Amino acid sequence: MAETLAQKAARLGMKPGAVQSPVVGETLAQKAARLGVKPAGVNNYQVDSAVANVPVIKQLSSAGVGIGSALGRTAIGALQAPLQVAKGLGKLVRADTSGAEKMIGGLEKVKQNVYQKPFEKQLNTVSGKIGTAVGTVIPYIAPVGAINKATQGLSYIPRIAARTVPDIMTGAAQTGGNLKQTGAIGATSLAVNAVIPGAAGVFRSSVVPGYVGDVASGLTGQRGEDRTGGKAFIPGIGTAIGTGLGTVQKVQHGLVKKVLERKKICKN
Repeated sequence: MAETLAQKAARLGMKPGAVQSPVVGETLAQKAARLGVKPAGVNNYQVDSAVANVPVIKQLSSAGVGIGSALGRTAIGALQAPLQVAKGLGKLVRADTSGAEKMIGGLEKVKQNVYQKPFEKQLNTVSGKIGTAVGTVIPYIAPVGAINKATQGLSYIPRIAARTVPDIMTGAAQTGGNLKQTGAIGATSLAVNAVIPGAAGVFRSSVVPGYVGDVASGLTGQRGEDRTGGKAFIPGIGTAIGTGLGTVQKVQHGLVKKVLERKKICKN
């Protein structure tokens, strides 16, 4: 007598339902789900970690963290600065400044917990420190072209003042409204702008803000303990970046000028 499939399963000790018939038109993923088989997926975190450990990518990543951290702290500091002013004025008139102090402290915690502490390992690397320096200098260099153009028609003293004020505001943001440090940054910008005339052109547009950025980095402790206090005024990577950009711009300007002169000669 022919044995049925159910009888064979019972004789072999197989439980009912253990044998599952294939489904017509079933995909591989559907079959895996039906049989309870989990696909051996790729762990994205492991892949990301492996890629991040490639030397060049690792260094670029740390530099990027440094730039982002510096810019993020500057943004938070811009909120702290007016509160510090309010606090100072409040103390002068003997008013209650506890509210301002509480808000300043809260913003400082945000600054540390979001932009500093989570990235301490990357920020302490050489590339991380370079990135931090670049992130500190960027707010000084980025707007200079527009500021120079807007102030080039002014006389000596108004021009110097107009070019110093933006640096003071940036310094206030980067120091979180620290009046002493902001004053030092402003005095540095004022002195350098006074020494380098407006006719310095593209050179002024990068070297001056680069140096001011170095001073700001030093005063806020971003250049290490050996570049704080009076040593913050020693030129560093910001000045080097500014000088490099100024040199490139000057060469580019010279080349463009020569091309235009040759075209003019050809037309004549």
